[in-house]
Amino acid sequence: MAVSGLAVWSGESRTWVSRPADEITWLDRNLMSGGEDRSLHRPPRCPAFRYVHHRWELFSRDVTHTVYVAPYTPRNHA
Repeated sequence: MAVSGLAVWSGESRTWVSRPADEITWLDRNLMSGGEDRSLHRPPRCPAFRYVHHRWELFSRDVTHTVYVAPYTPRNHA
């Protein structure tokens, strides 16, 4: 069974970044904003993705912040 890949938009590199399924992908301050946004946490307090039981799971160890996922819908800019 092939593992679905994970791509995350990185504010640091301003591009989609491919992440391996065998590692936890922390949505930390560096990945999301290049270290600029001080409201974002560092691992292990920030949310993260991991591949568990043949699916991607979003989790957070910081119970003081709620984590949400929203669909991304590209818009046509004319």
